[in-house]
Amino acid sequence: MKRVSMTHEIRATGRSSMRQKAVLLRQSFGTPQRRSQPYRNLCIRAGVLVCSVLLCGGLLKGEKSGEAFEALRDGVLGQIEQNRSRLKRCHIIWTHRIVEKGFVKGRSGTLESLYELWFDSGKIAVKAREQVWEQSDEGAWHARTTAFRSVFNGEDFRRQLKNEKEKSLINVYNDPSFLPYHNWFEVIDWDGGGDLQASREGVFDRFRTEGTIIADGERRLLRLRITNPKTNTGRETEYDLQRGGLLVCRKDFDTQGRILVREERRLEEVQPGLWMPVWVQIAVLDPASGKETLSHEYKVDLSKSEFGEQIAIPEGTFEVPITPDVVVIDTRAGDWAEYTGRSALMPLDELRALVARRRVAE
Repeated sequence: MKRVSMTHEIRATGRSSMRQKAVLLRQSFGTPQRRSQPYRNLCIRAGVLVCSVLLCGGLLKGEKSGEAFEALRDGVLGQIEQNRSRLKRCHIIWTHRIVEKGFVKGRSGTLESLYELWFDSGKIAVKAREQVWEQSDEGAWHARTTAFRSVFNGEDFRRQLKNEKEKSLINVYNDPSFLPYHNWFEVIDWDGGGDLQASREGVFDRFRTEGTIIADGERRLLRLRITNPKTNTGRETEYDLQRGGLLVCRKDFDTQGRILVREERRLEEVQPGLWMPVWVQIAVLDPASGKETLSHEYKVDLSKSEFGEQIAIPEGTFEVPITPDVVVIDTRAGDWAEYTGRSALMPLDELRALVARRRVAE
């Protein structure tokens, strides 16, 4: 059985957003899974590394932020929300480049993927041609290219792709927490406030939290430093107060103050009053040498991307039709069932009966 590596999905660590979830294709049409997909959750090794370094060793009651910081924090969160509310419609094309140098033993190389997104007042459609790592039975790693479409049409989530047997597969969910896989808003955590929001919700109450206004050329930034007082590990984030209050830099530190993960962003005013990250680079570092073992670069093609309510959206963009030749994995009955040979989704009463028969068979 070939194994597909999920390290191409690494994100920088941060607060999970309940809305940002996606579907993992089960191997050989196995059980589909729902997984949390916040931008900035370092999956697998990097996630375990950073989260354990930050949180292990127990939580001590540290210094609580003062009223001045809380007022500033809430003001920046309001600025982020106001900026986000200006986005009504967009068409975004971006690339994702992964360079790996020893993050996984025996594996190195570059993966290149291309994505296209349409957004219209909550509806999202993503089309991708994506490279992932795949490991053979003999243990050798190679890049495999896959293509998929995923759509949230305001009512249900559908993802269409082809498996290794070239059968077209559609996953269907009516849970609104499912959003199109690898959409740009997931990459940049558009719906979340990151560590600022987590701080307001009390996540860091037992950590030492420090907020400082700094000047970087003509920019004014809010620098947030969160430290575990027992282990001296922590994270530092910076938010641009003149560009929507958005995140521009993040660093995760180990006990000796060495950088484990570094993230940088470039912001652009993509339409009047609307700021958005158009370039994101995330690097995982070897703390001993300081060298990058894994890097992710996300870059929006501004020459082909569009923002604003005037954008014309092609007909059928938010549709993934059911046809007799596709295999459907349908979870609208609360559990999954598989069927084919239909031109529409199975009625719910039939779907529930099919799920019941599958459970008995198991």
